[in-house]
Amino acid sequence: MPDRYCEIALPVPLRSTFTYSVPESFDGQPLIGRRLVVPFGKRAMIGVGLAEADTPPHVPRVKPITKLMDAVPALTPKLIELGNWIGRYYVAPIGETFRAMLPPEIEVRHERTYALTDAGRAHLAELAANPEIIPMQPPERDLLQRIGEGHSISSPHLRRITGVEQLAERLVRRGLLAAVKSMRDRKARLQRIVAWKQSFTEINADPADLRTPSKERISGGRRVSQAALAAEARIRDVLTSERGFLPLGILIGKAHVSRAMIERFAEMGLLQTWEELITPGEDSWDADFTAPTNVLNPEQKEALGEIWRWIVAGKFKAGLLHGVTGSGKT
Repeated sequence: MPDRYCEIALPVPLRSTFTYSVPESFDGQPLIGRRLVVPFGKRAMIGVGLAEADTPPHVPRVKPITKLMDAVPALTPKLIELGNWIGRYYVAPIGETFRAMLPPEIEVRHERTYALTDAGRAHLAELAANPEIIPMQPPERDLLQRIGEGHSISSPHLRRITGVEQLAERLVRRGLLAAVKSMRDRKARLQRIVAWKQSFTEINADPADLRTPSKERISGGRRVSQAALAAEARIRDVLTSERGFLPLGILIGKAHVSRAMIERFAEMGLLQTWEELITPGEDSWDADFTAPTNVLNPEQKEALGEIWRWIVAGKFKAGLLHGVTGSGKT
């Protein structure tokens, strides 16, 4: 199989792309438009694949791509064409341009991993042999010994103790520790979604049971209280008036029912539930959002009318909206 190489736009202040080799493990997968994790100096970075090639660049060593982040391309060919045009027109770094076209990197966590340098190991050995000769603060000595015993330690572990991460950075500046930037996937978070399936009437085997003049009705072999019927009505109203399905926590608050009641209704076949992935930082299911109503003043209407004429003309045109901060340009 011939060697493959890929030009990748990285979010650095340079107007050039970087070429990386494609590992055989990628099994011929297309890379154009996909987000790729690559080594860049002493850290890992996320870039966008822009072009593939069969010939290597004229450099001593070509590093391989580390990881594919997307099952499908994050950017279509048209969006890649647009990103290249934006970079040329505004003379902007190509990697920064494509980073602005993508969502924030909320599915990965950036961290630093600390390890002892040769100087750090020598310092620890000398300190162990002559503790009275080399003055050193106990926290610094303890941190060096802890990292020396565990070989390396990441910044999330250090953040658990106040001030330890800053101490580690001081030891990096003194050359006793080395810090390497890395990325790792965030732990997946799931939320339970609840959807309306059917009512007591629809699952009832004998409609005559619904006419039972008592505080309970019989449904599917079970006695159903008037309170349960009222809860069913509230859940149905909330789900049918929203999207037909909602996260469990939001449904509990809107329908004023307990988690146990929803679990019971799901067992009885009234509700359908499943798990969905949520991402950190996501404002999930804000069902109460109402779009703001904006009333334009005469100057804003005049500006909007002019911009609309540009759009209808179907031709590119650059314009400048002049106004002080807070005047409503956005």
